[in-house]
Amino acid sequence: MSSSVATFLMGRAERIRRQASSSVIGIGKDLIEAKRYLSHGAFVDWVEGEVGIPARTAQAYMRVAKWAPAKSAKISKLPVSLLYVLAASGTPEEFAADVVKRVESGERISVRAIHAELRDMREMKCEDLRARPSFREARGKDTSAIAVGTHVATAAALQEVVAILAHALSEQEFARVQDIMTDKSVMNDPELAWKIRNAFSTLAKGGDLSGRHFAAENAEAVCAQ
Repeated sequence: MSSSVATFLMGRAERIRRQASSSVIGIGKDLIEAKRYLSHGAFVDWVEGEVGIPARTAQAYMRVAKWAPAKSAKISKLPVSLLYVLAASGTPEEFAADVVKRVESGERISVRAIHAELRDMREMKCEDLRARPSFREARGKDTSAIAVGTHVATAAALQEVVAILAHALSEQEFARVQDIMTDKSVMNDPELAWKIRNAFSTLAKGGDLSGRHFAAENAEAVCAQ
C-alpha cells in the first residue's frame, strides 16, 4: 500500500469515527429530551416502533450523551465502542477522566487495552482488600461489610460482561443469551457459579476461544473466592 493511500485511509477512518461518535451523542440527547414526555413503557414502545432501534441501544446512546458534555471535545475522535465503555455505570469516573486526559495528550487508545486496564484495576483492588488485616479478621466473624464490597465488585464485573456481549453479538444472539441467562431454572440453579466456570474451562481446553477468551477473562475478575 502506498503512503498516499495509507494517509487517505487514515483520514477517512478518523472522519468516520468522528461522525459516528457525534451522531451517537446527538441521538442520545434527542432521546433524553423525548423521554421527558413519556413513561418508561411508552418510551420503549416509541423507541422501537417509531425510531426503529432496540431499547438497549437507545439506553447506550443516552448514557454516552449524559457522560460526554462535560468532557473534552476530542472524545468525538474516539470509537463509539470505547465511548460505550467509558460512559458505562460500571466504569469508575476517575478512570474515565484519566482516559480522556490521555486522549487529549495525543495517545491512541484501543477498546481492548481499556478493557484490560479495567480488569487489572479491579483485580488489584480485590487483592488489596484481601491483604488488609481487617478483611482477614472479619472472615469467620462479621462479614457483612465484605459481602457488600463483594456484591459491588461482582455487579460491576457482570455489567461489563453484559456490555461486551451487547456490543459483540447480533441483536438475535444477544436476545438468545439473555433468554438463557434470565430463565427461572437457570437463576435458581444452586450450581450456577460452578457451571459457568466449568463452561469457560471446557471452552478453553478445547482451544476454541476465537475472540471469546476476552469475555472469559473479564468473567473471572471477581473478588469473592
